[in-house]
Amino acid sequence: MGGIAPPCKAQWPWPAAYRKGREYANVAGGFCNGTAPMRANRWTGILFVAAAWLFLPVAAAAQTTDANDPAFQTYLHTQQYRFMLGDALQNVPPARLNDCRGASQMSTMRYSITDPIIFQGDPTAGQWQVQIMTRACGQNIPLNVFFTVKYGGGLQYEYGLSGFTGAGLVVQHAALPSAYRAAAAAGDCTKFEPSSASFGGFGLPEAPQLKPPPGAPTSTWWETWTVRGCGHAYDVPMAFVVKAGQTTVHAYAATEQQD
Repeated sequence: MGGIAPPCKAQWPWPAAYRKGREYANVAGGFCNGTAPMRANRWTGILFVAAAWLFLPVAAAAQTTDANDPAFQTYLHTQQYRFMLGDALQNVPPARLNDCRGASQMSTMRYSITDPIIFQGDPTAGQWQVQIMTRACGQNIPLNVFFTVKYGGGLQYEYGLSGFTGAGLVVQHAALPSAYRAAAAAGDCTKFEPSSASFGGFGLPEAPQLKPPPGAPTSTWWETWTVRGCGHAYDVPMAFVVKAGQTTVHAYAATEQQD
């Protein structure tokens, strides 16, 4: 005897797949006890899912240059960042610790944002520096590590010169070849590693100046950069002139350190 089939409920696979963090497809693939797909429910489901997506909240991007920003501080406690920081601290090149190859102890950390960080949940752009006070071979060495958010997400780190320098990572990259050439001219080595930096003074080594006032159009100072190669260390005076947003760097003659 014929009759009306009892109603049945399509099983939509997409909620479980979505909860597992996977992309989902064929959201209207519901079957009912082995029968063909219920076409009315399928298209209703598609329209329902599409409408739901239209009303999902979209996180607004936030930007900060403040290391005390709550979003930044929260990120510093995430598993991703703690793993990267631990990896950086375990793989410090000896040259950044004045060629110390013994055990080192690390204490306080100071953060500064060197390129505005954009957050959309996790950071999507930006860079920051962490300076870690390190005790190695009887010396107190400020170790500088830069963390950069890669395009498309993810994080990478890079060691800057240890010590204190007014040169950011980009200027360091641009100026180190000049320091290497100066060191090569002072010895027989041609392959070097960056080691450390120390502030020399305002103006130039041969023409000292007073500290410029805040907002001055031009700023000039010099530092001593130490590079290492072939078992030797070389001190290279480096002069920096910042004018109209452009930085010019000059390397002076290097001096080999004497043991």
